[in-house]
Amino acid sequence: WVATMSVAAPGLQRVGGELKAVGGKGGYTFDVARNWLLVKGILTHPRVQAQWLFISNPLKDALLRHAETQGEPAELIERAKTVLWQPTDSSPHNDHLHLRVYCSREDVLEGCVNTGPVWAWVDTFEDARRARAKALARAFRDEDVAMKLKALAFLERIEGTLASPELSEVIASDPSAQVREEALALLARWGRLTPEVLRGLERLIRQPGPGLEVDDPGFTLAAQGGEVVQVAAAGPEWPGGLGGAAQEGEGRSAALLESAWRTLGVLGDEQATPLIQAGLGSRRVIGEPGRRGITEASLAAAAGRHVMDKRLIPPLIAALEREEPEVREAAAKTLSRIANRDVSDVRWGRKLKPEEQRRGVAAWQAWWREHQGEAREAWLLAGFREALGDGGKKGRKSKKGKASGGEEVRSLEGWDVVDALVPLTRREDHIGYNADRVIASITGRWSPREGSASARHARWQAWWKKNAPRLRSRGKR
Repeated sequence: WVATMSVAAPGLQRVGGELKAVGGKGGYTFDVARNWLLVKGILTHPRVQAQWLFISNPLKDALLRHAETQGEPAELIERAKTVLWQPTDSSPHNDHLHLRVYCSREDVLEGCVNTGPVWAWVDTFEDARRARAKALARAFRDEDVAMKLKALAFLERIEGTLASPELSEVIASDPSAQVREEALALLARWGRLTPEVLRGLERLIRQPGPGLEVDDPGFTLAAQGGEVVQVAAAGPEWPGGLGGAAQEGEGRSAALLESAWRTLGVLGDEQATPLIQAGLGSRRVIGEPGRRGITEASLAAAAGRHVMDKRLIPPLIAALEREEPEVREAAAKTLSRIANRDVSDVRWGRKLKPEEQRRGVAAWQAWWREHQGEAREAWLLAGFREALGDGGKKGRKSKKGKASGGEEVRSLEGWDVVDALVPLTRREDHIGYNADRVIASITGRWSPREGSASARHARWQAWWKKNAPRLRSRGKR
């Protein structure tokens, strides 16, 4: 410890709950007063903004008690309670103080991006980022494709989502397919859907023109005449559109349309629900001459796999009545994820007999009539309880045929739920997917939405084994 060790101190000293060095010689103790001065100096610095000061819980408690006895301002003590933290995925930090700071204004303008939580008192210099993003967006008026690509690359560096109106125009009408593809890829990496970007995606998707083997005027022309309120022309900041912009539909390809739908799926935002609902009813086939097309409704169904919106259930059930197997299969997977169950034993991705298809659709319709008034949390709980009662694996009973913990899952909060759900993440189906999402929500830890179940399970199992004892000892989250 900088504030406690003499020059002769033999390296870092682990400090225990009694504020004394553990197993060390020399009788070192944790100097609460001087270490508080260090913490206070960091938290009140005029330019450096601290995100975390990692420290073990006993030492944190000692510092906070000292601050209260010294009559420190309540606001400063609350800030210290937030910033002082024992991390969940590394050592307890009982032998050093680990400082993490936010990006400075100068760093923000060169691409520094904050990760993790941003506290209410922190200046993130959004005004400076906004000004830089708007300046970069002027490059999209340039006819030079290389210049536009460089602007997109720098926008990614500074997380320039503040340039959403300009990106909306790029996506919808830039004359370069390469620029539009790069803009879509950038949006997918950002993982954020703004209303402006949604308008651009909808204009791109609904425009008439190239990229279709089979058109559906009812879906395409809706973008031209007022059925869809999201669709709009160039915004007020772009009264003339992009310099050299393509006419509606020009420069569009089947690949670009597929990318637009897949970008919506990656973003997983409920703002996209109306467009996905409309897409589920589309009869268009996306494709180019000489290649096998893709039914647009299947892309729309797949785009809903991360949009856990109950409003999608009726059109998804309707999609099960379609004749195209790929539409039914995609719709069934999304339905199961939203409902956290599969209510039929139909294999939707193959050719079906009419009576088998009717039976499967009727099963989903009956489930929806019974459960549509419930919150989705109830669906998640019901699915998890059923899975846990089945031994945590589909088709496998627990020992002696008894339930194995499902009845103990009463809510989606607290560490006991994490303990019950970690084994379920090994499953490849909707149960494994939803268990992963709930654990990520409870723990506040990021987890990729797609990936192998084995990798997902190994990651959570290792993290939970390491952190469960400490988290439980601190009480419910």
